[in-house]
Amino acid sequence: MIVDKEESAHDLKITSPVGRRIPYCAGAFGKVFLAALPAPERERLFKRRPLRPFTAKTVTDAGTYVRDLARVRRDGFALDDEEYLDGVRAAAAPIVDGEGRVVGALSAVGLKARLKTSAFRALGPQVAAAARAVSERLGATRYPGWNGVATFEGAPA
Repeated sequence: MIVDKEESAHDLKITSPVGRRIPYCAGAFGKVFLAALPAPERERLFKRRPLRPFTAKTVTDAGTYVRDLARVRRDGFALDDEEYLDGVRAAAAPIVDGEGRVVGALSAVGLKARLKTSAFRALGPQVAAAARAVSERLGATRYPGWNGVATFEGAPA
C-alpha cells in the first residue's frame, strides 16, 4: 500500500494515490517484499497466487523470478524496467526495523523516456542509500535486513 509520496514537478508524470494497494508481485516495489520472505512462505504464495503479467516484460516464470529475488537480496535494491507499467522504470529498496524485518519500501519511479539507462542503473544504489537512512532512524543496525516482513496488528493480510 502506498503510504506517502512525493511527486515530480514535471507536467507529465507517474502518480498513484496514497492508499492504493500494489499487487504483491508488481515491479521493484513487490520484489523488495518478496525478497524478504522465507523461501517456503514465498513458494506457498506463488502456488496460491501465481505470478501474473502486467506488461510484455513482466517475469512470470517462478524460477526466473526467484533468481531475480536473489539478486535483490545481494544488491539491496530491486529494479523494474517496464515490468509493471509500460514506459515506466523504477527502483526500490527495503526499509527495515531494528530486528531486520522489512517494514516498508522506498521506491523511485520515472518515465523511461526521461530515465535513460545510465541514470536508471544508478538509481538503485541511490534509493538503497535513502532507504538505509530511513531504516537507521527506525533503529536498524544492519542494512539491508532480510529477516522477513513485519506484520502489524490490525493490518489487512
